[in-house]
Amino acid sequence: LRAEASVTRGNKLLNFAVGQLLALGESPSGSHQVHALNTLREVLRDKFILTDVSNIAQDVFILLLKRYTALDWSVRNSATMTFSVLIARALRLSNPSKEPVTEAKKSSKGMTITNFFNKMDKMRDFLLGQIQGSIAALSSAEENLETSTHTSVYAILVLLSNMIPSRLETPKDKQSLGPFIPLLQKLAYSKQWKVREMAGKALVPFVCRSDFLPFVCELMSIFVKSGFRVPANEIHGRLLQYQFLMGAHFRSLEVSEKKEALQHLFPLLSHIALNAAATPAPISLLTMQIIFSFLVEPNNGQEIAPELFTKTLELSEI
Repeated sequence: LRAEASVTRGNKLLNFAVGQLLALGESPSGSHQVHALNTLREVLRDKFILTDVSNIAQDVFILLLKRYTALDWSVRNSATMTFSVLIARALRLSNPSKEPVTEAKKSSKGMTITNFFNKMDKMRDFLLGQIQGSIAALSSAEENLETSTHTSVYAILVLLSNMIPSRLETPKDKQSLGPFIPLLQKLAYSKQWKVREMAGKALVPFVCRSDFLPFVCELMSIFVKSGFRVPANEIHGRLLQYQFLMGAHFRSLEVSEKKEALQHLFPLLSHIALNAAATPAPISLLTMQIIFSFLVEPNNGQEIAPELFTKTLELSEI
């Protein structure tokens, strides 16, 4: 393959080799799958052989996500290692981020979810099906008290969370992205902490700037509407969504919009602050982290948050 890349402009041999490896990756033999995935990883890693992965990324993504359900640990391990290389190359990341999308990341070069689906037209329906299957598998495992289940949900959430929100105020294909939001929110209320956290991050690229404020207001208004009779996992999941969405969009809001966004959060914050003894520790900790970010970090509500929060506490005590 290196010889072909150095002496010709074509990639006939490369296309043949990748096609054969993809076929081996679908074979019933676990050892064949492992060797195919490991070889694909080396091909993807070699920028001399493969300067642009866009032509094969879609098919490789689909193969890898399918292999996450394999019973053989070695297959899942090879899929994970290959996935980490592919996601860095396909999304042009120097290091796949484990942090929520920040303003710095939002303004940097990155791939939006819209561009991703435009380049890989089969991925939208495939990912929807995989997420729905993962939700069913996780629900079944929780009901049957199973300690582990093999799904592609973690890889999918990592993939989605490494994309950035649309740069357009109103993306043309909002309707095509809509089905993902309720599915990701359902995962955000899972009994598994890490699933909730990763789902909150994965939701960020699906909420564009124009939809952000009504989205977070609706997200938090459920607490007041229900009289705070909400399961602890859902409270934690909603707070995580709020935290990551605010991290991506809050600094770009006008002052009046910041006030509106915070006013929907502070009733919950005051409720937790005044009932700390009855509040699960993870929720109290996350709440304090959110309060700290607004009260201390510059340009993140520092100029309006203290006054709003103090007034909310005073009203709550009355």
